[in-house]
Amino acid sequence: MSVLIHTLAVLGVIQALLLWLWTYENTRFFRSRLRSRVSADFAPRVHLFMPCKGVEPRFVDTVRGMLTQDYPHYRVTFVVESADDPAYAHLGRLIHACSRADGSRPTAEIVIAGAAHDCGQKVHNLLTATAGLDEQAEVVVFADSDILPDGYWLRRLVSPLSRADTGVVTGYRWFTAQPGDWSGTVLAALNASVTFSLGNHPWNQVWGGSWAIRRSSFDALCAAGLWQGALTEDLQVSRFVRASGGYVAFEPSCLVASPVQGGWRVLAEFSRRQYLITRVYAPRIWWLGLIFTTFAQVVFWGGAALVIDGWWRGEPWPFVAAAVVAIYAIHTLRAGLRQRAVRVRFPDLRSSQSAVAWLDTVAHPLLGLVQLALIVSSAFGRVLTWRSIRYRLHGPHRTEVLRPVGLLNSVNARARNAPHVESQA
Repeated sequence: MSVLIHTLAVLGVIQALLLWLWTYENTRFFRSRLRSRVSADFAPRVHLFMPCKGVEPRFVDTVRGMLTQDYPHYRVTFVVESADDPAYAHLGRLIHACSRADGSRPTAEIVIAGAAHDCGQKVHNLLTATAGLDEQAEVVVFADSDILPDGYWLRRLVSPLSRADTGVVTGYRWFTAQPGDWSGTVLAALNASVTFSLGNHPWNQVWGGSWAIRRSSFDALCAAGLWQGALTEDLQVSRFVRASGGYVAFEPSCLVASPVQGGWRVLAEFSRRQYLITRVYAPRIWWLGLIFTTFAQVVFWGGAALVIDGWWRGEPWPFVAAAVVAIYAIHTLRAGLRQRAVRVRFPDLRSSQSAVAWLDTVAHPLLGLVQLALIVSSAFGRVLTWRSIRYRLHGPHRTEVLRPVGLLNSVNARARNAPHVESQA
């Protein structure tokens, strides 16, 4: 038994060191990309799609950011399920009132997609809207309505597509919590480690909130029917691009702030949904996450319990104690790497997000337990709620919409279940 315990302790330290090295390389790449200049020579015509449902905390800033990008030729299509969505009226007013830095009006429109029947509402919105894809568009870009893009977001997101081997470019989110909102702070700290799993390597996954793809690749994706019957769009894109011999490039300068609010129920619901989607659409990643997270927690907390019990009994475990301290120290250094890197990207957030940084740097063993509990919770059942709509996932291309029949019929009656475009250019 002693040999097994010492072996597990050694393996726990090795795992921590490998994760530190992984984070070090990813933060080094992150910093180098932030220092690089984007070329103004590569500026293909872009069609940008942003599905909306409800009004996010900083929805006005998001929409204005999308409409005033420092980019020469692009068109924006906002997509809503129904004209009764609160976002619809806001979009109309913002598009009408907005002008770009050179005084020109943005080219924008609103598409009413109607209600989804056999896929996720977001996927249905995108399928409906992209049916009207600009014939002159060379690059297709997608964004969520809860991100806060700066003026150069679009240019930097598109820029890596100038390399022939890049199949798709993805950004990612950095959750920002309100001071005193501990549920949001925990979610932001949990998200921090996921953020810096992205880097200059071939295992990046597309994040649906900020990504760009060439028109030719997008046409091939549509022809393959990858979104038919799907709940979400991004994980299938990652798999499709790699199967086609392409590369999923992460662009650190397109890490975008994403305000988070709600409560503990929102945290649990959101996190379980992310892991459940991964279990259905990328089961290998889900299993790896479960195995490695379980191992890390068993070694750390099991080792700590063994040391405390041994101290109480007068039978110390000095080697195990040293391993537990080493694991804690390595993960603290790892958290410090990502917190210092993200301050380069968002220097103005340093003071307001100090609680997130503290939790990530000091309380990471507790966060590990929370993460494990959330992963385990996603192992049971296939029903989830997303944007107030309940779904049952039968498979990657079979999604059952469980919204109340009365609500479904009323939405269909209002939207007439047909796409409707209102140009605001």
